[in-house]
Amino acid sequence: MPVPKFVATAVQSDIRVVPEGCDGQTRDRIIRENLERNMELVAYLHSDPRYGGPKLVAFPEFGLCGIPETRSWENYHGRAVSLPGWVTEIAGKTARKFGCYVVLNTFERDDKDWPDHVFNTGFIVGPDGDLKLRYRKNNDTQPGWYRTTNPGDILAAYAAKYGGIEALFPVLKTEYGNMACYTDVGHGEEGRCFTLLGAEILIQCTGEAAGDPGRVVYKAAKQTRAWENACYLISVNGGLTLNSSRPVFRQGGASRIIDYQGRIMAEADVPGECVVSSLLDIESLREFRAAGGYNYLMYNRLDLYKQIFERFHLWPNDSYGASANTDRERAQKLRLSVRDSLIRQGIITPPATMKDETRGVFIT
Repeated sequence: MPVPKFVATAVQSDIRVVPEGCDGQTRDRIIRENLERNMELVAYLHSDPRYGGPKLVAFPEFGLCGIPETRSWENYHGRAVSLPGWVTEIAGKTARKFGCYVVLNTFERDDKDWPDHVFNTGFIVGPDGDLKLRYRKNNDTQPGWYRTTNPGDILAAYAAKYGGIEALFPVLKTEYGNMACYTDVGHGEEGRCFTLLGAEILIQCTGEAAGDPGRVVYKAAKQTRAWENACYLISVNGGLTLNSSRPVFRQGGASRIIDYQGRIMAEADVPGECVVSSLLDIESLREFRAAGGYNYLMYNRLDLYKQIFERFHLWPNDSYGASANTDRERAQKLRLSVRDSLIRQGIITPPATMKDETRGVFIT
């Protein structure tokens, strides 16, 4: 039976960073420390009646291992884990004990189906303890570099293996509403795809840096995504960065829960480890969507816009075929070819100061 109202919690957890070049034993020990602390926090939320026994608990991007300091492919691959596996077993035990959905994010490797690839993966473990949804990030913030694979980079093989393009936008239907992991809040098109495929709760496991000039824009984008899609949006950022050369306040905090009209319901006001909870009313959301009014889903002219979209070509699908990209030079060439394509199509006009054709940056 559907549950009209329930508590959701964003856990702004501290992240112990896996060191560069460590062995598998050290990697697994640190990931386990992060994971076990996260599960302690789930237990805490269910031991204190003030938190209302949350049925959805979400953790930040990179929350199990941190971000490699060298940003090399080798160190991304070296800290990636397999899903399902021992990580989902530990999370599943806690989810089963408290009857809740647990949302986590990690770097993932799949040595059987996608050897050498590293995915930035958000995943949901259900109250039965099983892995219920796996979302591999579609838009890396540094696309085309030699870090993680975006499924669109290997689209033909990926879609063929998992049954079509919908595999890039998985939605989990539950008694608490339809959930999706949505890391790329700056890409409104992706949020719309999730909504068109039924999503009512977008869960953004994010890793936004303190002091990033984009933070103001990110905040507005989150409220916009919730408003334009008439959905709840749970945005959970990291707490302290530990065991790292980076500042302990490297992550900017400000985790928040936003309702389907773009209103902030709850927000973290400290940068470190904390929890943010709110009551979600799925029945109210469904009534709002069905009534029309300010529900912009009802007035979206997708059939009009797509005629413009189809005329232009931006970042290409299958940019690496089915192979993993581990080569910086190869990635740079792709970035430059995309830029040149945008110029040829008249989408961007190059400034007179653009002189360096090898680095893909503007020299002023």
